[in-house]
Amino acid sequence: MTSPKTEYRLPFVTEMEIRFGDADAIGHVNNVAFFRFLEQGRVHFMKAGKGNLSGSGIRDFPYVVAHSELDFVAPLAYDDIVVITMGIGRIGGSSFVFDYELFSKRSGVMAAKGNVVMVCFDHDNNRSMPIPEEFRSTLKEYLTDPV
Repeated sequence: MTSPKTEYRLPFVTEMEIRFGDADAIGHVNNVAFFRFLEQGRVHFMKAGKGNLSGSGIRDFPYVVAHSELDFVAPLAYDDIVVITMGIGRIGGSSFVFDYELFSKRSGVMAAKGNVVMVCFDHDNNRSMPIPEEFRSTLKEYLTDPV
């Protein structure tokens, strides 16, 4: 079966296979799994060269989640692919916002939408830090509503 053509609004697109363990007893993807999809989308964004990651340790990932919200629009099911679309909704001094829309690859239907506020974080000093200029420039390329 070929998937329908869906026009995505957000500029960064990645996909993830929905695993058996993501589903609950009634066969729908559990709401907790959606937040893991958001997290993995961020990892894909950073690994695609967007986040200047230098390794795999905590100090190599100088961002922490400050807020996360998600509206569930339609169910996803095991044995589908979730299409995670992302953009940057806002850039502040030390924080930025990932906007998300998640889709079923099989049906093209939007399953969820929301956002996550990320804070650049200095793990050695346990405090926020300004967004590095090089990363800020990259984030601007993905603004969903440039002002």
